[in-house]
Amino acid sequence: MSRLFATAALGTEDLVAGELARLGLAGVRRGQGGVHFDAPEGQELACGMRACLSLRAALRVLWPLASFGVRDADALYEGARAISWERFLTQRSTFAVAATTRAAPPLSHAGFLVQRVKDGIVDRLRERLGGRPDVSRDDPDVRVYVHVAPTQKRGHSGGSHGDSQATIGLDLAGESLHARGYRVAQVPAPLRETMAAAMLLAAGWDGTRPLADPLCGSATIAIEAALIACRIAPGRAVRGRVFGFERWPCLGDPERTAWRRIVEEADDQALPRSPVPIVASDRDSDAVTAGRANASACAAPVRASIDFRVADVRELAPMSPRGVVVSNPPYGERIGGAGKALEVFWRTMGAHFRGLPGHAIFLLCGSPQMARSLGMRPTWQRRMMNGPIPITLCRFEGKRSIR
Repeated sequence: MSRLFATAALGTEDLVAGELARLGLAGVRRGQGGVHFDAPEGQELACGMRACLSLRAALRVLWPLASFGVRDADALYEGARAISWERFLTQRSTFAVAATTRAAPPLSHAGFLVQRVKDGIVDRLRERLGGRPDVSRDDPDVRVYVHVAPTQKRGHSGGSHGDSQATIGLDLAGESLHARGYRVAQVPAPLRETMAAAMLLAAGWDGTRPLADPLCGSATIAIEAALIACRIAPGRAVRGRVFGFERWPCLGDPERTAWRRIVEEADDQALPRSPVPIVASDRDSDAVTAGRANASACAAPVRASIDFRVADVRELAPMSPRGVVVSNPPYGERIGGAGKALEVFWRTMGAHFRGLPGHAIFLLCGSPQMARSLGMRPTWQRRMMNGPIPITLCRFEGKRSIR
């Protein structure tokens, strides 16, 4: 068995783990910032392909090729040079290296780690192929990653406590998985597609109850909801998206055939339209226009499944059957300023939400004060990281108020 790793925003690892388990992938184990999963020997690429196509909340899918102890950059170079890069690169292909590190000096500078791994790859291929591939930082055929972290103390049998552990491998996704390809129009401070999907997964929404986002912005939540309801893999939100592994020079006919089969199996699950209503509304007509443009860039079932409206959040009517509200309320700028105006907005919004009996309401709250301004007590909260920004997803129920 080989182990792959799906990266995820902090606080969403369990959601990605659930997705991997539902895909039937084995050995799912949560870590910090991602989830490990197993692939049978020789099937690493096929399992990685399936994960790239179908994971909604993950950011990248990584295939570790080697993991080894390092004390300095020379050891990192030797470890990189020992990997059989000729399996994945030719003299005519391009590559790029990305590095992250939590190690102490002399392994604390990511740029230097990139250079040493690059040197190891180039020297290996020059030796084996008689030439070297070029580096392309912006648009490489193959993306290589290196991660260096302190080695956990394991007593006398675990080596010196000052050692670090380096992992070098391949990024199968290429561009981050959040870039579905449908965002052709934006509003200020758009929500990442993967975070919108994580909100829906955390809410337990599966496309069997009506859903509304009454502060839709560029409609990311509504579009991700339509993808779920229509059973469309996120990698098929826009036809023609190219993942990183599709550009690998080592991809032969058997691998391309396997990829076509995975895509066809996913497409066979898709529905022509959401079985439940999905409403995306905003009082800003420009935002609604942007949302419509983004939905129109998606597969036809998504376009057909979202009801766009120009309306204030306080005009949201109860849904029948009782539905789910999932939204990312604006933080000051979009309602004309912060301070008292923001507090008043949240208070009146909360008063309206309390008039939606039996509805589950999920909101991203930027601070405890904002949640208190709503005048509703959350039934649970989930803390997550939206990039470098800590956020909290809160669940509320209609008619439930703070006493």
